[in-house]
Amino acid sequence: MTILGVKRDRGHFLKLLGVMAERYGVMGNRCHLLIVSLAGNVSRAMQWLNTSCGVCFNLKHGRSGALFQSRFKETSPWTNPESRRMTPG
Repeated sequence: MTILGVKRDRGHFLKLLGVMAERYGVMGNRCHLLIVSLAGNVSRAMQWLNTSCGVCFNLKHGRSGALFQSRFKETSPWTNPESRRMTPG
């Protein structure tokens, strides 16, 4: 399912990302984020992002439930080839 293909949905998501992401790559059905947190609150930030996007998307499209299927995972940006193509936040 394409969740970020509609211009206004993608715009809302990118506006929220500007608050927390150093770099990002957004595709229609997934995203890659580079988040640096000295406070160690990445889980809380991701919960906020998922909830904010999910509520907005579900209200606009008459859906319910979680927007993103699985929990985020941590990988090193230095070993991930996708990181080189990410947009500065």
